[in-house]
Amino acid sequence: PAHFDCRVEPVGDPTMKIEWFLNGAQIGAGSRVHMMDDFGFVVLDLEWTFARDCGEYVCRATNKWGQATTKASLKIRSKHGVDMNTQLPQGMTAEKLKELEQGPLTERHDTEPSDEPPKFTVPLKNVTIEEGERAFFEANVEPKTDPNLKIEWYYNGKPLQSGHRFRTTYEM
Repeated sequence: PAHFDCRVEPVGDPTMKIEWFLNGAQIGAGSRVHMMDDFGFVVLDLEWTFARDCGEYVCRATNKWGQATTKASLKIRSKHGVDMNTQLPQGMTAEKLKELEQGPLTERHDTEPSDEPPKFTVPLKNVTIEEGERAFFEANVEPKTDPNLKIEWYYNGKPLQSGHRFRTTYEM
């Protein structure tokens, strides 16, 4: 992670605009880039860094009377022995890999659909872990032979999408 902070005055100026730049290009907030401007305390945080994040960072404060800048450099030492070449097999693309990780789209069963509602035979259990550790949730649901049975995971009431942080699997 990288952290830059500075103080800017006048505090509480409603016309004050804070902008961050890396090597002359304006930086936008994102999933790993966080900016804060609170009572004159200005922060730029990069949650994790890559070689492309090296360079000169400039914080520019502008109000109706003018502007001021401050700058700092970020140097990142690369990890020795890290193979930066793709580990995908010849001809495999990241898109194809993501498609394969999603699993089968449909699975055929020779049995008739069940006339009973789904029932959890083993319910989910609460999990307590340390920050940064993996959480594993498991449940069993019947009828397993129903080809129309659809399993959906939700987090805080919203559908959970499989991705690099969340992986859902099922076995029939």
